[in-house]
Amino acid sequence: RAEADWVIHTAALTDVDRCEQEPELAKAINTDATLHLVSALAQSGCRLLYLSTDYVFDGNDGPYDESATPGPINCYGRTKLEAERIVRSSARDPIIVRSASFLGIGMPDRPTWVEKMVETMLNHPPLPAATNQCSNITPVEFLVSGIIEIVESGATGLRHVAGDQILSRYDFALRLARLFALGDEVVRAVPYADLNRPARRPTNGGLISRFPLMIPQPPLNTVLANWKETYLRNRIKRPSPE
Repeated sequence: RAEADWVIHTAALTDVDRCEQEPELAKAINTDATLHLVSALAQSGCRLLYLSTDYVFDGNDGPYDESATPGPINCYGRTKLEAERIVRSSARDPIIVRSASFLGIGMPDRPTWVEKMVETMLNHPPLPAATNQCSNITPVEFLVSGIIEIVESGATGLRHVAGDQILSRYDFALRLARLFALGDEVVRAVPYADLNRPARRPTNGGLISRFPLMIPQPPLNTVLANWKETYLRNRIKRPSPE
């Protein structure tokens, strides 16, 4: 009824550990819902852009470009890769955009992983952070601008859009600690295996692209400074728990 030109499909169960513990729920939200959406668009002129993840790779020898062969090692990655296959085989001239480790601000009842890291360092230090889990840090504003550029270019197929810095979780946590003028002791370096999480994560991961974007990417330090301002404003407005 809206006669839209595009649907940008971002809905997903992104809690990687919950996906591992509730695989049927992960399949329903990440894979089956994508099939329903593709079917609903079949009789329209609307094109689909599907947002996917670096977790479709095993993380043994990253970073990965668009020609690399996926090999997910957790339920989240498998459900997202299956959704990619559905989109590629059934949607009309689709675009699949893979990205990684968004740097943004969440909803009051759904903070982002970065917000959770900061809250732990501020309130319950030290934060254990893996020295051998690496990924791109991707500002959401850059991701959005990249999606707009790709859509307006008339492209089809697969694109990687991710930040240009690939950091370990430990190195990124140190950046955050120093951003908030906290001592390095609020972060504790650990190997990923010591975190004992239900789902495995790619360790030597990261995305690169064979199709560079025209939009400039601001330095991570500048992005982090702007992120901190927004985070602190939202934190002040957030109601205190009873």
